[in-house]
Amino acid sequence: MKRSFLVMVALVMLVTAGATQLALLGTPAFADKSQDQGRNVTGQVMTKSETPLPDAVVYLKNTKTLTIKSFITEKDGGYRFHGLSPNIDYEIYA
Repeated sequence: MKRSFLVMVALVMLVTAGATQLALLGTPAFADKSQDQGRNVTGQVMTKSETPLPDAVVYLKNTKTLTIKSFITEKDGGYRFHGLSPNIDYEIYA
């Protein structure tokens, strides 16, 4: 089966009041507040036919420092990033 790595770009605005939700390829990702440990972003990478894409590489780019974190998706296409600063915008792509 040919894996098509769809490029997804989403600007994650981490706001201080409540959770922010954004859709990545039809699957929601959530930014939420964890006490004293920053924010978290979770989501799922899917193909055009909306099947989960395991072993895809998801990148999280800090728009202030330009540092990039990566995560290899799980069997269900899920990914997560923890401990993110609430005062910084991030870009997510796979």
